[in-house]
Amino acid sequence: MDQWEIDRLGAEVVALTHGSPTAFLSGAVLAHIMSKLLRKPNAPLKKVVMEAVEAMKEQFGHQYSQAYDIATLIRHAITYSDYLVRGSDNYCGPKETGMDKVVESIISIEQRKNVNNKVKK
Repeated sequence: MDQWEIDRLGAEVVALTHGSPTAFLSGAVLAHIMSKLLRKPNAPLKKVVMEAVEAMKEQFGHQYSQAYDIATLIRHAITYSDYLVRGSDNYCGPKETGMDKVVESIISIEQRKNVNNKVKK
């Protein structure tokens, strides 16, 4: 089974219970990551995740604009994770790096989207 099909199936499985594009597109990303790591367990996670994001945008971006929102959120998560050096004396949390403002902004944007979507219905 090729990667395109695996990603599509990942999206379809999530769509069975979660109809929003944000949910099922995330399912495609997760399916991509899992299948790649099963085939190559030693692959660098960051590279696999970024590849999954690009594949999701390529496969679904023409039909669902939310693909670009998800890609942005995942890139923010990767950036944030780069600041976290666990198990070391040089740990920098969100406040020390200024990333707490980014995280708050992302949450605020998502909350506004949810409110706007409920008002439209």
